[in-house]
Formats: sequence, C-alpha cells, structure tokens
Amino acid sequence: MRNENSGTVHGSLVQAESIGTVNVTTAPSLPAALDGLPPVSGAFAGRLPELERLKAGRGLTLVHGLGGIGKTQLLLHYGHDSKADFPGGRLYIDLQGYNPNGRVEPTDALASLLWMLGRESPPGEAERAALFRTEMAAREGVLLLLDNASATDQVAPLLVAGHRVVVSSRNTLASLQAESLELGVLTPAEAVELVGDEEIAELCGRLPLALRIMASLIESEPDTDWAAELRDTRLDVLDDGDDNAVHKAFRLSYNALEPDRRSLFRLLSLHPGDIDPESTAALADLPIPKARRLLADLRAAHLLERGNRFHDLVRLYAGQCLVEAGVPDPDSAAALLRLVAYYPRAAAERAKSIQNHRCDPKALAWMDRNHPAVLVMAIFERDRGRNVVPVANAMFRYFSLRKHLAPWLRLQRMAVDSARKAGDRRSLATELNRLGTAHRQARRFEEAIALGEEALRINEEVGNRIGIGSTLITLSATYRNMGRPDLALPCCERSLRIRREIDDRYGLGITLTNLGDTHLALGDPDLAITHYLEALELQERLGYEGSVAITLHDLGKAHQAKGEPDLAVEHFLAALEVHRRRDDRFLAGVTLRDLGTTYRGLGRVAEAHEAYRDALAAFEEVDAKYDAHTVRDLITALTP
Repeated sequence: MRNENSGTVHGSLVQAESIGTVNVTTAPSLPAALDGLPPVSGAFAGRLPELERLKAGRGLTLVHGLGGIGKTQLLLHYGHDSKADFPGGRLYIDLQGYNPNGRVEPTDALASLLWMLGRESPPGEAERAALFRTEMAAREGVLLLLDNASATDQVAPLLVAGHRVVVSSRNTLASLQAESLELGVLTPAEAVELVGDEEIAELCGRLPLALRIMASLIESEPDTDWAAELRDTRLDVLDDGDDNAVHKAFRLSYNALEPDRRSLFRLLSLHPGDIDPESTAALADLPIPKARRLLADLRAAHLLERGNRFHDLVRLYAGQCLVEAGVPDPDSAAALLRLVAYYPRAAAERAKSIQNHRCDPKALAWMDRNHPAVLVMAIFERDRGRNVVPVANAMFRYFSLRKHLAPWLRLQRMAVDSARKAGDRRSLATELNRLGTAHRQARRFEEAIALGEEALRINEEVGNRIGIGSTLITLSATYRNMGRPDLALPCCERSLRIRREIDDRYGLGITLTNLGDTHLALGDPDLAITHYLEALELQERLGYEGSVAITLHDLGKAHQAKGEPDLAVEHFLAALEVHRRRDDRFLAGVTLRDLGTTYRGLGRVAEAHEAYRDALAAFEEVDAKYDAHTVRDLITALTP
C-alpha cells in the first residue's frame, strides 16, 4: 500500500510518500520505456545502509516491511542512483498488490513489460513469459523493479536470470527464495528531525507515514500537548499489530476534524474514482463550494494527498470509520446512487464539448481523469439491470479520440447487450457499428467485419439510411486496414450514393475522405485528391475541424504518393496544427509519423528524427502499442 504525492510540498515529507503515476523520460541512448523511472518526491531520510546493500546485491532481492515504511522510495532512489550500472535499461512496474480493486496479475504485468521492450504480447501467460525471458536474455544488464507485490505467485512469472531484480512487498514472501532486506523504522535522530520531539517520535513508532501526519498536526496546532494525546488515546489496530503506529496517527488526525469533515472523510471511502469537488458534492449531497472547502481541509490534515488522492491505508481506515460510525446501509447506498447518477450525467455534459467541430480541453481533461469511474458506474448500472447505452454514447467520441481500447471495448460490449435486451434494433445497430469501430482500432479485423455486417443488416431491416451509410464507412475502413481496398471501394460508393440522396452533409464529407483513401490504396492518387478536395471544401464550410485535419493529412499522403514531398509536408503540418489544437494525440502521432517519413525522403534526417520521436511520444501517451512499435522500427532504420 502506498502514498502518492506530486507538485510542490510544504512542510516535512518523508519516504512514506509513494509514486502513483509513472512519468517516463527519454534518454538519448535508450527508448523512454527502458530508461524511465518515476521521479522521487519528498525528503528521504537515512536508509544509507539499505542503499549500500542493494547496490552490492546480485540477482534477486526482496525489500519488505510494513505499509508506509518507505519501500517504494528506497527502490526508486536505488534505481536513480544506479543508472550507470545497467546499460540495458531500468524497468519499473507497480504490481498494486494491496489495491482493494484488484492487483496487477502476472499476465498483465508481462504485457506491460513486453510493451516497454517494444514487443506485442502473445495471448497466453506462458507465451508472454517465454517471450519476455527471450527478450531479456538478449540484452545487457537490466534493472527490474517489481514494486508493491502481495504474493510470490504474482512475482514468479516475471523473474529472469542474468539480471538484477528487486521486489518490494508488505509480506515476507518466504517462498520467493530471495535475498531478504527488511526495512525497519527510522533511527531516533532521523525521526526527531522530522517532529522535533523525542517522545512524539517514539510514540509514532518512528514510522515515516505516522511522523509526517504528526508533523502536520504539530504545525497546525503547536500549543497542543501532542505527546499527552498520543499517550492517552487508545486506538484499534488498523490492519495488524505491525500497523498500530499508522492507525494511531490516522486516529489522531481524524479526531482533530470537525464533525462535517469526519462525515465526508468516511463517505469518501465509497468513492471509486478521481475525487474532485463535483463528484464529492454528489456523493455527500453537498453544494460544490462546500465540498471544495471540506476537501481542502482534509488535504491540510494529510488525510488526503495533493490532488485529493487516498493512500491505500487511509482509504481502508476511512472505510473502517464508516463502519464504526454506524452509518446505516441505506445512507451508504443512497450516497452511492447519487454518485451513479452523477457520472453519466457529467460525462454526457462534457461529451457535448468533444465534437468534430470543437474540442474543449477542459472537457477532455475531465474525461481523462474520470473515464475509469464512469466505467465503474456503468458496470454498477448494468448489474442493476439498467440500460447503459446512454453512457456508451456519451463516451464514444472521447474513446474514439484517446483510443483507450480496453475500457472502450468493455463499455461498448455492455451497450450492445443493453440494446439487445431492450429490443431497440435501431440502437442495437448503432452500438454494433461502434463496437466494430473499437475492434478495428484494436486491429481485431475479423470481429470488426462481423459486427459491421450485423449492424448493416439490421439498419437495412429497419430502414435507417443514415445508419447504413455510417456502417458502410466503418466496413470500408476495416477492409483497407486488412489490405483489401478492392472490398472497401463498393462500400464507399454505396455510402456516397446514400449520403447524397438524403443530403447528409456531415456524412458526405466523411465518405468522400474515405473514398479518397480507398483510391489512394488502389494506386490512384489523382482521383484520391479529387475526392479529398471536395471533402475539404465541404468540411471547412461546415466547420468540422476534426474532419478537416484528417482530410489534410490524407492529402499529404496523396501528394507524397505522387512524388510531391513539399506539398505533402505542407499538408501534414496543417493537419498537425489542428490535431494539436484539439489535443488529438493519436492522430497527431499518425501525422508526425508520415511527416517524418517524408522528411526522410527529402534527406532532412534531423527533422525526420524529431518527427518520429514526437510520434513515438504521442503513441506511448495513448498506449497505442502497435503504432509505437512501428515508429520504433522507423527510428532504428533511420539511425546509422
């Protein structure tokens, strides 16, 4: 279990702070994923003997100790200090062994590690483990940091011979047969340095997390006899006997709160996502300004971290407080139902600002933070027998933009099931087509074709001509991705006839662009340009800047195919400007990739390198593994 902290920190901060977000930095000699560790935030007191043991160690070492003892900080300091010792790179993964929502399973950890190595993952765990061992065997010394493990079976498939592996856990993991490095509490001098009082340091058990909370209390109420409070307060054990000091610190901080702050703290244990004033107001049935003030007070008491994040142990403690307070089950259920109602409503409101003609950065940022919680609420609604089609519709453009494939596919499948159960065939066709789009983005082309054909059949049966035109374009794009533009062409031509007949100008622009893509794939760039220019004129007149950017990019590809690289660069740069303005990271990556290839053909190698590097960063940011792997190959081919 871990703390998270980011940004500017005021007051004392020790190594109990843990890093929750992996920020990858690019080193000149290695891909970012092979040479990136999370940054270390906060003060790091002592631990010199432990650091020396890690530096002197070989093979497999287990760093273990109770929650809040500073295991993650120690691993990261060791990793950052040892860069020169590992020419093959440094890999870090948080296994989330104590996350109440579930740990990272070995098969998923292997997929992440293979992605860091630039490889796609085979389907099974055994195949992934074999490929990972093969990849690692071909590399020079690598440091592998496996943080926050809960059991040996979570770690064993990730172990490789010939490299340095360090595991951290709250458990001893005796069956792991590793060199054991147990972390104890801070020395008396180190602890006193943080709280300024020897007795308080000892009553806090010299545990870094407890010391940090105590230091905050001392700073906020310096006239209180905190030593007496610690001596006189009888507290329950939070998790086990070893966690007693943490529980004491939490209890003191909790008891210092006003009643309304305590009530909110307890209710927040029910919150599944990114805690912000709006969702907190819904959960607790409060006005948003008051929710904002109460959250600020909880942050000041260090019961919430910066960004309103819970430490795992604090969340567990808040849940225990909810039980101890005797909050009736109906009250908790009502709070959850308010949250269930809030997220789909909030997502639908933001979705209005994520459209083809405009894309609000604030709406995108909200979706970035909250799409996991929206999915959780959709699952909750599905389990209650509710229709989740409105939730999927609200999230469709966001997922289309960001390409978060796993949650997109899951939500879209639930929407298809909801539409089937509701007997709404028009809605079912729409959701099938959108599920096909998600499968195409995941490069699952056979599934995408099957879904598109079912959607097309239903649209024809119900006479939904707009749906027919849209589904035909989805099918055409999938056929082109499969290398079958000959099959894409009749889909585009039929869609074009329908769009013109029903005067669907938005759909007509999309169809013309896809028809151009198909003729370009068939080897006729001149005809492709004709369709692109007609599409561009229509899209610019209607103000659909997302479509404009796509068509500009495709015009660049057509001019490149005609041997007109200067015109290609001009169109790619124009498209890139719009993609960046819309914060469309995936399509920006696509344009940067093609721009780099054009620069390469012009002999502008430095600019090609820069474009490829920017494309790789964009693809990695949206977890587009296939596209990132392709760009890595282009960078390798460009390097002398």
